[in-house]
Amino acid sequence: MTTASPSPALSIRNVQQSYDKRPVLDGIDLTVQAGESLALVGINGAGKTTLIKGILNFIALDAGDIQICNTPHTNDSSRRALLYLPERFTPAPFFTGLAYILHTAHLYGTSVSREKAEEMCRGLDLEPEALTSSVGSYSKGMTQKLGLAAALLVERHLLL
Repeated sequence: MTTASPSPALSIRNVQQSYDKRPVLDGIDLTVQAGESLALVGINGAGKTTLIKGILNFIALDAGDIQICNTPHTNDSSRRALLYLPERFTPAPFFTGLAYILHTAHLYGTSVSREKAEEMCRGLDLEPEALTSSVGSYSKGMTQKLGLAAALLVERHLLL
């Protein structure tokens, strides 16, 4: 007896994108299963940001198909399954760390306990005491860890 594999969190098929007739993405095929991690690495201009913009439907692709948890990426409902944390992440400086996490969870229709937030922060090597400090006092590294903690606590199928 064989069991069907679960649907991929992200499926990219034959994605193509050009700028000024110069191909940036040329037939990209990629599948990311739930629980897998993927890093996009390449030189400047290799198409990493273009691919992310395509997944998020920020650009219209020349060709190809992107599915997020079996939903076309062009369907607004596909983004319910994902959370995007940009590289340059700047939360409002007046939030405390905990207030930011609670606010983020609320925006995504979920809740997080203080204990769970503290546990996540410890796991990311961010002192739980930082949760009572204003985000404006955080270093860049602390801010990035806070963003990652909030993103992981929201528990979406796909984290970009």
